[in-house]
Amino acid sequence: MKKSLSVLLFAAGIAVAAVPAAWVAFLVLGKESPSPVVLAVTGLIGAGGGAFIGARFWDDRQVLRERADQEKE
Repeated sequence: MKKSLSVLLFAAGIAVAAVPAAWVAFLVLGKESPSPVVLAVTGLIGAGGGAFIGARFWDDRQVLRERADQEKE
């Protein structure tokens, strides 16, 4: 898997999880249903965070692979 695909999958996964979480948070707080703008902003923030986490995960994974290769030698 390439780094760009890994970042995209993390971003999509976290964005998909962030929107329902925002909806539930609004319902628990007793507020009315969130507007589509709030949900869109939450999705964008989730996508940005997911992209950051995906990139870090990929880089950490590469470092671990390099260390494993060095230990084999």
